[in-house]
Amino acid sequence: MFGLPTQLSLKILDRTYQQKIEAIRSSAQHQREIDYFLKNISKVVSVEDLMEDYRLYSFTMKAFDLEEHIPYRAMMKKILESDLEDRSSLANRLVDSRLKSYAKEMGFMYEGSTNLNTISAKWREEMVERYLTVQLETQEGEANPNVEAALYFRRKAPEITNWYQILGDKRLAEVMRKALMLPEQIAAVDVDRQAELFQQRFDIAKFQDPKEVEKLISRYAALADADPASGFASTASGAGRALSMLTANRSMGLTSQIISIDPVTVQNFGKLIRY
Repeated sequence: MFGLPTQLSLKILDRTYQQKIEAIRSSAQHQREIDYFLKNISKVVSVEDLMEDYRLYSFTMKAFDLEEHIPYRAMMKKILESDLEDRSSLANRLVDSRLKSYAKEMGFMYEGSTNLNTISAKWREEMVERYLTVQLETQEGEANPNVEAALYFRRKAPEITNWYQILGDKRLAEVMRKALMLPEQIAAVDVDRQAELFQQRFDIAKFQDPKEVEKLISRYAALADADPASGFASTASGAGRALSMLTANRSMGLTSQIISIDPVTVQNFGKLIRY
């Protein structure tokens, strides 16, 4: 279900972002959960403590955009207890990079028996801001999923230092493929080859430049709106936008050729999991 076009929605949101965040913060449902989190999270010392309080556990999961994983508490417990310095630990072997980020930011130590973050007022406030940001992205996504993807990409981009971080995150990879005009079929190609294709079309250092990130998001938004599946790409307007994106943005160092994928090269995308 789509609301306004992606490009227009992002422009409006840029002007109203803080108002929308405060509206979520002050809503009865979210205010209850925020108050409960702030009053009780300091009591959490171990992973076991967190798991015993479903509301606290759910709040932290939602703050990292992991709501779909909330039912899998046994797995999440093992992830939080993982030694992030050990490359073979569960948190380091999972495809979904959000899970490792969750374990890192939660900060449990000594196999989940100790935590110093929960007593930090700064950390607690940062968790609330994370929660609100994700709630806003989800809310916007209900009207237009492409807006949610763009907002998520904008938030995560400064953290990107290698292409495997993108390839390990389904939404980041989808945005990059769309923005770089790569076919969806490459998602099934060997992960190293995908990284090469991305590198050929975009300098990864640009993720540290907010202006370059905005250019990439604008390109993604234009192409997403031009996609017939979005419902915005009717007649000449959509075609015109798509054509303009084929020839524009030379300053980004992007080429316009379409890459085709030989079916013989398609391999199991599960290679993203490292054993």
